[in-house]
Amino acid sequence: MKFQGRTQNILPTKVAADLPALGSESHVVHVKLFTPYGGWTWLLTEYDPASDEAFGFAYNASDPCGAELGYVSVAELRSLGARLGRYTVQAVERDTGFRPCALGAAVDRECPGARNLWVAR
Repeated sequence: MKFQGRTQNILPTKVAADLPALGSESHVVHVKLFTPYGGWTWLLTEYDPASDEAFGFAYNASDPCGAELGYVSVAELRSLGARLGRYTVQAVERDTGFRPCALGAAVDRECPGARNLWVAR
């Protein structure tokens, strides 16, 4: 999909290289992705460059009870667009100021509506 305006590589090679491999059972969030025009947040803990899949915590502020740990296609996130008037803009961005931290701490800070649902620390 062609986007108008500014675009961002949500998982550049250097950032992807810092993510542990899928199946490593990492409990450290290395990347935060989000939708600036919606309420979605993905906190990524693992990544496989061959399949372009990641593992982490997904949270929708509109439905905090639907928060879950699971797999996500990074290719699919890259392809998502959001309509702003007559323009289609990139829907998912990476928080470039995010610093790696424990999964529990990241959920508490970045997904406040999920705080009571998430018990693993």
